Formats: sequence, structure tokens, C-alpha cells
Amino acid sequence: MARRRGIGKGLFIIILAAAAVMAVKFFFFSDVYKSVTLEAGADIFDISHYLRNPKAKAVFASNTSAVDASKPGVYEIQIKVGRRIYKTELTIVDTIPPKAETINQTITFGDTIEAQAFVTNISDATQVQVSYKNQPDFNLLGDQTVTLILEDAGKNITELTAVLSISMVHDTVLVGIGANELNINDFLISDEFTGSFVTDISAINLNEPGQYEVIIEIDGKRYTSQLKIVDLTPPAGEVVSQEMWVNDEIEADKFVKNIVDHSPVKVYYKENPDFSKPGTQDVVIVLEDENGNKTELTASLTLIEDTEPPVIRGNDEVYVYIGDKVSYRKQVIVDDNRDDSESIALDIDSSSVNLKKSGTYTVTYKATDSSGNTAEKKVSFIVRERPEDYVTIKEVDAMADQILESIIIDNMTPREKARAIYVWIRSNVRYDNNYENNTDWVKAAYDAFTKKKGDCYVFFGAAKELLTRAGIENMDIVKTGGGHYWNMVNIDGWYHYDATPRRTGGEFFMMTDAELEAYSRKYGNSHIWDRNKYPATPQK
Repeated sequence: MARRRGIGKGLFIIILAAAAVMAVKFFFFSDVYKSVTLEAGADIFDISHYLRNPKAKAVFASNTSAVDASKPGVYEIQIKVGRRIYKTELTIVDTIPPKAETINQTITFGDTIEAQAFVTNISDATQVQVSYKNQPDFNLLGDQTVTLILEDAGKNITELTAVLSISMVHDTVLVGIGANELNINDFLISDEFTGSFVTDISAINLNEPGQYEVIIEIDGKRYTSQLKIVDLTPPAGEVVSQEMWVNDEIEADKFVKNIVDHSPVKVYYKENPDFSKPGTQDVVIVLEDENGNKTELTASLTLIEDTEPPVIRGNDEVYVYIGDKVSYRKQVIVDDNRDDSESIALDIDSSSVNLKKSGTYTVTYKATDSSGNTAEKKVSFIVRERPEDYVTIKEVDAMADQILESIIIDNMTPREKARAIYVWIRSNVRYDNNYENNTDWVKAAYDAFTKKKGDCYVFFGAAKELLTRAGIENMDIVKTGGGHYWNMVNIDGWYHYDATPRRTGGEFFMMTDAELEAYSRKYGNSHIWDRNKYPATPQK
């Protein structure tokens, strides 16, 4: 028993000794330094700075983003070697004074300047503050030496010197284009100073924009000033009041004309008008030239609310044959006091028409303008059996094209083409009152091309076919109460176009409403028409 106790006691002593050796190694021979000191700006993320054993495989175990290498201080760093994490105290110090280059500065009398303006290319690992060692005397004309203090976060200080020059002349002088002469007093900081031009100012053109260096001498010392000849006169212009529709918009320059200035002028609204508000409002227009000179003009804007519906024009009856292809859209034209025809929505209800059965059918046209005003027109489409002498439009088109080939030249204007057609009809078709057809214009055109005679309906049909094949927009017009037919053509506006010859003479090519009405009054009301069904012509 005594021997076993001795063995146990010896084993215990060995374990204690081993533990002591491990403790000594841990505290005195750790793989990581307990504290590290680095200069500001050093690479704090180089882990070798922290390792006693450079061969140890180690990684940072703590968030190092909170450590700022440019700010002196003490930071805790955790490093993991194997399974063990060590804490290291990192001390960042700044012992190197800052470096920089100086810039001499010139200011005009009465101005001040910060110390920072005298230095450039500052080099230091930490933030540097720049200050004057002694405040400059900003009332002292001429040159003076200023001492600058550069102090970094580590309290390291560098002193530098620079020269401050306080000028007796303005750095820049602005003179308006067209000035009579240059005055030395315009260049001097104070009226108490006396100076003279060294530069030959007679060589400076005051009537054109430009920039010149002007040297001035004061009390034996020379100063340099920049002379800029610029436009100092604000633009001028005449106001043009505008009248337009509600919700239409207009550019600001439409309110001004005859703008006068030495440079290009921008025109804009001081405040945007309210284009949705009916009535008259004042609009302030700003004219601004390239040099920033501004003029404000007040114009009048009148916005009119559109309450007038579109007008659907066309004949009340249209004759077609069973089996014909019908273009319902081409039977009417739509105009409006505000919108062009393309901006007007036209809905056509032809659902009741049966082109396979004789009868009278109603087609309803509904037009809506951009303001929401609507108009409606009903047109009777009379569907009939084809007669024995029925002529297809395809046959008549071929005849018309052959005629046009002989009278139309490629470079003709629409008006010249219309004139050539008018002359051909008048020269080749003879008036014959013994003609019974007044409902089939295709047959009438066919008779004009083949029989070369007929009444006004034949002349009308021939004109309609030839104008259409020549690409000239046209429409049918019927005398109130019947008895006469002619055409209207749309060439820079709608005009009357009547190729039928009359005993009383006259030519009815591109006539205005006023001209045709005057003829009609003189010769037995030859042309009377419903103004609501057909477009008005221009005045001339």
C-alpha cells in the first residue's frame, strides 16, 4: 500500500510540472504579441505585425473595419491561431510631421483669404489643420510674409512661409460694349489712390466683346487687372399677345418679336401659364442674354374654351348597286373650328346596310373633336339592282388612266393637274341635255369617255373620276332642289370646280364661294347650295 501511494504522488508532481511548463509557454512564448505599436498610415491589416511566430497560421478574429489607420489611438485586435483566439492591443501613433508646398496669393484690398489657400499637395497619414501663426494684416497694401502652421492629428507641427500680396487694383473690371473710354478710377480699389495706365489702352476695341490684361502703376509699383468687355445692356423686345384654345400650349418666344441684343437671347416664362384656365391672364416673359442681362415683359394670354361641335359635310343620299364595294368614309368630310380632320374621331355605323338587297339604308356618322364636342349625320344609302348597261369602276379607271397619261406630266403641281383635267373635259365632251342618268356617276364618266356628250351630270362624273385617279381630293356637290351637279376640289383649301359649259359663258375652275355666288346671282341662280353640307372656300 505504501508503494502505491508513492507512485500516485509522483504522477501528480509530474502533471503539475507539465502544467507549469505549458503556463510559462502561454504567457511568455505566445504566438501573438500582447501589444503592437504602428505608425499612422501603416498597413494595419498585415497580420505579420501581430505574430511572434511568423510561421504561425493566423487570421483576424475580430471586425477590423472599426480601426482607422489615420487616427492615433488604442484598438483591440483579436487573432486566431489554430483553435485559440488571442487579444492584442494595437496602438497607432503619429510621429511624422506633415509636408506641403506653398502658393503665393494675391487679393484685392478689402478682401480676406483663408490659410488653407496658401498650401497644396499636403502629405501626412492623418488629418492636417492649416492656420496662420500670426493673422495677416489685410489692410497692408503690397507684399507681406505669412507663416503657416500645419498640425496633424499626432500634434506634429510644420511651419511654412508664403507671400501675400494685397493689390490696389480690382482683379477684374467689367466694361459694357460701346463704352466711350476707360477710366483709371474703375480699376482702383479706392478713390484715394492715384495711378496710371502702363498698357496702351487706345489699342483696345471697346465695341466688341473681349478680354485684356491691363497693367497699372501706383506709387512706382505695377499691378495687373483683367479687363472684360461684355454686354451689360439687357435685351429689348416687343410684346405679342396671344389667343388660343384651352389646353393648347405655346412656347414663350411666341409672345415676343423684334428682339434686340448684342448676343443670343433665351426666352422663357418666369412662371408657366395655366393653359387649362379659360379667360385672359398676364404672362411674364423673361429675355436673358448670354451675359445674364435680363428683361421682363408682360404679355396677355387669352384661352378660349371650345364648345362648337365638328361639322359633317356630304350629300344626304348615296346611290350604289348590289354587290358594290362601298367606302363609307369617303362619302363625307369632317371639319372643325379647332381640330384638323385627322384629330377628329369619326364613328361610322353601317350595320343596317345590306349590299346584297335593294333598299334604302341609313348610315350614321358620329364625329367627336378633342374637346369632346360631338356631331351626328345620317346618310341614306340607296342600294339598287345593276342595270343591263352596268359599267364597272375597273373599266372606267382604265379609261381614265389612259386619258391622264396623255395630259399629265410628272412634275405638275396638283393645281396644274386639275387644270389639265378641266381643259380636257371642256375640249372633249359636248353638252347634250338629252341625258337621263343622274344617279350613277361611274356610268356618267363612262359615257363622257366613250360618247363624249351628256348633261352636267356627265361633266361632273368625268371630273370626279379623273380627279380621283390623279390623286386630287374631291367631293360631290348638288344644287339645292337638284338640277345641277358639280365638284369641289381640295387644293390648298376647298374650291368649286364645275367643268360644265354654260350659254352665258364663264369658267368655273377653282372658284371661291363669293365668286360663284356672284355669278349665280347674275345668271338666274345657276349655283345654289346648302352651306351646311359643304366646306367653305378660302376668301381668295
